[in-house]
Amino acid sequence: MEAAGSNPAFPTIAVLVKRSTTLPIPMAAKTAPASDLLKVGTRVVLTEDITSMPSGSTGKVVFVNGLQWIRYWVHFDSGPRLGQIGRGKLSTPEELLEKASGGAKTAGAGAGSAEAAAGDGGAKTSSNAFGVPDYLIERSANARVRLAAKG
Repeated sequence: MEAAGSNPAFPTIAVLVKRSTTLPIPMAAKTAPASDLLKVGTRVVLTEDITSMPSGSTGKVVFVNGLQWIRYWVHFDSGPRLGQIGRGKLSTPEELLEKASGGAKTAGAGAGSAEAAAGDGGAKTSSNAFGVPDYLIERSANARVRLAAKG
């Protein structure tokens, strides 16, 4: 009888070493403070226009997801349910009242930031539903005219 492992057709299997396939890494910390997070069922108001909904639309948070960037799914009163809405575009009615009552304090800061935004020539504004800046649309139109003239 042959010794174990001496037959090349049946090599000896080494002792398997059990190793962990994942490293023990702690879960990512939420970047938003707990007071800033919205819970399911919270009534919200849209503070910025998004693709299919105008600013000021009201709705209710139906789902919260994300680890570092918290996103919300909202069922709007007008019917649609939209997801992937960041906290910066949503506000509670209480927060809107607070901003309105504290408007005198923040008016000076708001004017300074408005002047800074106007100082860059309005390059970040867009008049389309996709958020593409107007200067890029104008650049594309000029390129189409140039190409049409060449060819």
